[in-house]
Amino acid sequence: MGRAIENLYLNILKQDLSLEEAKRNMYSNENYMWGFLGRDENLQELIESDKLAIEKLGISYEQIASAVEDLFLSDEERVNGNFILRKEYIASPICPWKDYCTTSPFTGLATTITEIVVVNESKVGEAVEVWEREHGLPLNSYQELVDKDLAMVFSDLHPHLIRDHHFFEGKATPYRVDPERAIRYLGIH
Repeated sequence: MGRAIENLYLNILKQDLSLEEAKRNMYSNENYMWGFLGRDENLQELIESDKLAIEKLGISYEQIASAVEDLFLSDEERVNGNFILRKEYIASPICPWKDYCTTSPFTGLATTITEIVVVNESKVGEAVEVWEREHGLPLNSYQELVDKDLAMVFSDLHPHLIRDHHFFEGKATPYRVDPERAIRYLGIH
C-alpha cells in the first residue's frame, strides 16, 4: 500500500528563503551527494527554460507533480510499461528553499520509500548490467542510468519542488525530472 506524501517537516524549522538564498542550498554537500543544481548552472535560466518546455509540451507543473506523487502512492510494479523500483531510506532531502521535507527529522530510524527508480522497459538488460558493475550500489550508477536513458530517478521531494517552486532540478543531477522524459516514462497526457 502506498503512503500519502505529506509535509512532516514541522513548521518550527520552516524558513522563507529568496531564490538567491535557496541557491546556496542547491549544491552537493554531505547531506545530498548529487545536489539539486550543477555549479555552472543558472537557476533562473533553468526555471525559465523549463517553463518554456512545459508550455511547448502542452502540460502543466501540476500534471507532472501529480504524476510523480501518484507514483509514490501506487503499489503497482509498472508505470506506462516501465518497471518501478522503490528505494527505502531513513531521510529525504530538505527542500533548498527550506520550506518542506517529506520525512520528519523526528521520526527516528524508520525507513520509508523516499526514492523511486523507473527503469525503461525496453532497456532493462542494459540497466541490470550497469547495476551489476556497481555491485548493487545504485546511487553510484544513477548518472549513467539517466545519461543512457535506461532509467529515471524520482524523489518524494519532487512533487513539492515542481508544484511550488517550478523546479525540476538541474541538468547536472540524475534526479532531474526532465519534463519530456517524465511524459514518456510516466505516461502523462
